[in-house]
Amino acid sequence: ATQAPTSFMKPVLWLRLPPIEGGTVLEIPQMVDRATLFERPSTSRGEWTEQLTGDTVSLSQRAMPTAEMAFELAPGTAGTIDRYLRLEQPSSVAFSIDVWKPADFAHSTERRLIVQILLFGFCAAMIVFNFVVALVTRERIFAYNAATISCTMVIAIYLTGQAGVYLWPQDQGWNYTALVLAMGGLSLFATRFISAFLAGGPINPRLLTFNRWFGAAQFAVSVLVLILMSHSLYAGLLLVGLFSMGYQLFLVFTSIFKGDRQAIPLLIPLSILIAGITVRWARTALSLDLGWANYHIMEIALALEAITFSLVLAGRIRFFAARASEAEHELDRHRLEAAERFSNLQDHERSRMAGDLHDSIGHSLAMAV
Repeated sequence: ATQAPTSFMKPVLWLRLPPIEGGTVLEIPQMVDRATLFERPSTSRGEWTEQLTGDTVSLSQRAMPTAEMAFELAPGTAGTIDRYLRLEQPSSVAFSIDVWKPADFAHSTERRLIVQILLFGFCAAMIVFNFVVALVTRERIFAYNAATISCTMVIAIYLTGQAGVYLWPQDQGWNYTALVLAMGGLSLFATRFISAFLAGGPINPRLLTFNRWFGAAQFAVSVLVLILMSHSLYAGLLLVGLFSMGYQLFLVFTSIFKGDRQAIPLLIPLSILIAGITVRWARTALSLDLGWANYHIMEIALALEAITFSLVLAGRIRFFAARASEAEHELDRHRLEAAERFSNLQDHERSRMAGDLHDSIGHSLAMAV
């Protein structure tokens, strides 16, 4: 295999495929920008036949009109057909290849779609829930949470390939645009969510202010990536995103070490998010076989992240509401005590004035007599 850079975001990888039985379905589990399969009988010197698929290829031009990166191989016994695969993908990872019988592939894709619909539907319900709570309670942190889940959901839909099938099948360029904007939006809203969650705690407010501005800068970089179409900026956006995740963990641990016990549950959704990203990367880079979870790692992590972030946030709001209620009761008690003291002072003053008046009247009568 050889690899050579071409245009923006299009490093090229050539692979010579091993002997594969014809009439089967060849699937690339990883999302790729563009993949071309070349086939020719080993005993022939004729022209190569080509099939296309990929994230940047319109649905009508794909070898198989599915969200999966798949080809239907020409019939023929293994070893009688030469096959080469040309991949255009910005990241250099270990590509794995799955071979299916056509009926098994159709059953697998149908099952994947059902699971994805259920998981994405659950995430959409959590997004609506958070937006409704934000409108009712006027708490912007719920809106930040909903926006964060929305951006993560856009990234997950891109990684599953469903966006190119159901959202914009004719213009696959929107895939890359949506991905970059979702990455920038995720940083923008996630930093605001963490800052709002930790606000009022023992952590230094300057650290939270820097966090918010850092998220805004990441979103600006994502816009520049789309304007300048710079590979270096895109790589920088990925690196800054990793740094941002580490900084969020730093803020949470700092708040916990300074005595904010309410920040401890925040480690649960953050751990789920990091675990999902790590497993997804390991699955892609190391070609791990995780069974049925191979195709649903991001969706499962997203669903768990959505519910745990929402529950932790609701618990945080309930904690502060309880503290506010206790403070209100304490204030009412102090007001009642102050009113009782004032009433006692008034009674004492009235008694003194009555005594003075009585003495004055008695003295006046005595003088008159």
